[in-house]
Amino acid sequence: MFVLWYVLLLVAAAVAQSVVLSGLDVGGGRPDLVLLLVLAWAMLRGPTEGVVAGVLGGFALDTLSGTPFGVHLGILGLIGFSTSLGEAHLYRGNLPLFFGVAVLATVAFHVALALVLPLFGWQPPSLGRFAQVTMPSALLNAALMPGAFWIVRHGLRWLYGWRRLEV
Repeated sequence: MFVLWYVLLLVAAAVAQSVVLSGLDVGGGRPDLVLLLVLAWAMLRGPTEGVVAGVLGGFALDTLSGTPFGVHLGILGLIGFSTSLGEAHLYRGNLPLFFGVAVLATVAFHVALALVLPLFGWQPPSLGRFAQVTMPSALLNAALMPGAFWIVRHGLRWLYGWRRLEV
C-alpha cells in the first residue's frame, strides 16, 4: 500500500515540477520536487528502495519532459542509491548533513544532466548559465528538503499504522 502511495506522490510531484513550476524562477533556479522525494525516501528506506524510488521518479520525469527517455531514470536511480548508503541513522539528528545532501545531490543531478544530454545531441549550457541555474536550485532544494522528508516520513508512519490495523 505504501508503495502505491509513494508512486502517486512521485507522479504528482513530477506533474507539478513539469507543468506548474516550469515557469517559476526563484533567483534563477527551480525546485526539483522529484529529486527531493527520492532523497527523502532513500534516506528513510535504504539502498534498494532508494534505487527503486529514483527509477520511479526518473520514469515519471522522463514521460513528462522533452529529454531523451531514460536520462532522468538513470541519474535519479544513481542518486537514490548513493544517498541511501548512509540510511536513516546517519541523517538522524545531523541537520547540516541533511541540508548538505540536498545541495550535493542537486549539484550532482545538474552536472549529470549537463554531461549526459550532449551525448544525445543537446547543446550543453555555458558555465555561467549552469552556475546561474544550479546554485539557486541547490539552495532552494536545501530549504525544501525538511518538508519533503516530513511528508515521506509521516506518510510512511500513517500507512504503517493503517497496515497494522488491517492485519
